[in-house]
Amino acid sequence: LSHEGLLSFDPEAKTYRIGMGLMEFAAPLLGANPADLIRPTIMAIAQEHQVAIALWQITANERVVLIDRFAAPDIVHAVMSRSIRLPVFAGAIGRVYAASQGLNKTQARKGFGSVRWQNAPDFEAYWADVQAARDSGIAQDRSNLFRGLDMVAALSRDAADVPRLGISSITIIGQQTDASLARVGAALAQAARQIERGVFGRATDA
Repeated sequence: LSHEGLLSFDPEAKTYRIGMGLMEFAAPLLGANPADLIRPTIMAIAQEHQVAIALWQITANERVVLIDRFAAPDIVHAVMSRSIRLPVFAGAIGRVYAASQGLNKTQARKGFGSVRWQNAPDFEAYWADVQAARDSGIAQDRSNLFRGLDMVAALSRDAADVPRLGISSITIIGQQTDASLARVGAALAQAARQIERGVFGRATDA
């Protein structure tokens, strides 16, 4: 049941609770609190992969706002203030956002220019990441938005195809390998799809 997402394991309490897989059938109708459904799944990913994870709300005016954060115990991690606001094109989430919106190169360049990067990537490299994210649903930011931090992200859209939530792992450079970051990305993408179905009622093949 846990493997299928019908139950969710809480690694801190060592207990199980109803998972997002079960709520796929009812959450859009019951008005369940999304945070209550999402938190155990994201915390489990943080613990399994030894990362910190940020949950971002994507706003209608093209910003992302930090609404929750999770970290595996006993790891050194960067701390971001709750309610921090960033341009939606920033970092790893920005690359996935641009990919999800099907932006052309000119539109993506404009969004790219709205970001205050600490170590700005070349736009062509950013654009290549956006194109790759169209297939994978995952993107990385390697010390571009914030120096010294590796970020991997996926996002969730609602039934109307509107991006609603971003999920990003945030680790200090050197804590993860290329292979482990890829595994984190795969886990985040799977969680993002669960959130789409269970919280936002998005069809699997949407």
